Amino acid sequence: MGNPGACPACEAADLERRGGKDMCPRCHYIQPCCDGGECSV
Repeated sequence: MGNPGACPACEAADLERRGGKDMCPRCHYIQPCCDGGECSV
C-alpha cells in the first residue's frame, strides 16, 4: 500500500461521505488529499 501522494483530480467539493470518512469519488482516497495534502488509503 503505502502513500500514493496527492490526488490531482480531486476537489473537496466532490467528496463523498462513506463509513464516517470523506472519500474522493475519483481516487477513493481519504482526506486530506483533496486539500492538497497527502492521500492515504
